[in-house]
Amino acid sequence: MINTAGSISGGCFNPAFGLVQTIYQVIYLSSQGEEGHAYARYLWVYLIAPCLGGFASAMFNKYVHLPNIDYSNTKKQ
Repeated sequence: MINTAGSISGGCFNPAFGLVQTIYQVIYLSSQGEEGHAYARYLWVYLIAPCLGGFASAMFNKYVHLPNIDYSNTKKQ
């Protein structure tokens, strides 16, 4: 998976690490006199994408997974 999407995200699949890494790059490059804000334009990915993924997962669970569970084989006490 890293070989497939590594060129897109730099191989960072942990949103917390990606967010911290991007913030660090912005601060470090700005302190070195370079344009660190070029990396800041990618911060939205690490903030919004995990939220959208969590929402999509919740909707899948609610509308696809839960209605298809067969409760007829469970024992009632």
